Amino acid sequence: MREFLLIIAGITAFTGWMLLWLLLLRIFEPQPFLWKLSKLEKRERMMSMGKLRYLFVYGVLGSGMAWALAMTIIMTFDRPVDWEYRCIMLLLLALAFGIFHGTRNWRRTFWEPVPYPPKYD
Repeated sequence: MREFLLIIAGITAFTGWMLLWLLLLRIFEPQPFLWKLSKLEKRERMMSMGKLRYLFVYGVLGSGMAWALAMTIIMTFDRPVDWEYRCIMLLLLALAFGIFHGTRNWRRTFWEPVPYPPKYD
């Protein structure tokens, strides 16, 4: 039962951070929701942001921090660990998840299919 409650606490933290992050994006960005744009508009918007800024804003601060917060709560909730350990764990998990998620979305947006057989000119 305790593990189930920890999982629920992690899911709640994940959802809460994503809602807060989307609210902050809505306040500071003119068009924060990239999934509402067409593919060409999304590409132009991402290119104007640049890869590093996109990775940081949408990867690390968005989904990366949400996953890291959920995982940190689940892994260290009932264990006697100090706050420094929890903060370092949160930071490293946010960077790892965020960079992975951001680069995956960046590559998916700019991926172009290669014709088969390739045309050699």
